[in-house]
Amino acid sequence: MKPPIVTLATDFGERDGYVGAMKGVILQRCPHTQVIDVTHAIPPQNVDFGAFILRTYVPFYPAGTIHVVVVDPGVGSTRRGIVIEAGGHYFVGPDNGLFSFVLARGKARVFSLTNRAYFRDGVSQTFHGRDIFSSVAGYLAAGTPVTDFGPQIDNPVVLPGVTPRIEENRIHGEVIHVDHFGNLITNISPEDIASIARPGANFRLTILGRRLDMLHTCYADVP
Repeated sequence: MKPPIVTLATDFGERDGYVGAMKGVILQRCPHTQVIDVTHAIPPQNVDFGAFILRTYVPFYPAGTIHVVVVDPGVGSTRRGIVIEAGGHYFVGPDNGLFSFVLARGKARVFSLTNRAYFRDGVSQTFHGRDIFSSVAGYLAAGTPVTDFGPQIDNPVVLPGVTPRIEENRIHGEVIHVDHFGNLITNISPEDIASIARPGANFRLTILGRRLDMLHTCYADVP
């Protein structure tokens, strides 16, 4: 039997021991878990960036992977913790919009984390990533049914601008990220383009009033 996979993405950085504490809690609950660090360099408290990062790596993991994402400026407040089952994957973290792309792109079951039996004793008001989200992820990896963690909800937080506005022959999108190479990443997916494309159709991109009439698939295609 293959070990369960848990990925971690946070804004904690790598200088402190916070990520190590999260890993320890997961391994206490399920010692044979394979824990993978995706990134801990999300800009502090930047929920939008965290939501985007999640979109870039989840499709490349096998079904059953548990993704813990913690960018949590509202930690200790009344914001909910949630676990999501979607597309054969599981997602654990704060209900603050981090999982907007997951929720926008397919059917999902969302559960509020209310069953304290699956939390660490003495939950810190400033470290739910360790005491709630990592603990739940560990139990989930050990085989606890997702329905055991709390009631199903139908109103998770979704960030504005997650999906583009699609009209008959036009898509209105937003730039949501500028990557390490200076590429502008939009919220328009290939599936969105395919939904309005017709054989032989021409494309035109307008950004800040500048019109581009050529689409290229790689840098070498640009004159």
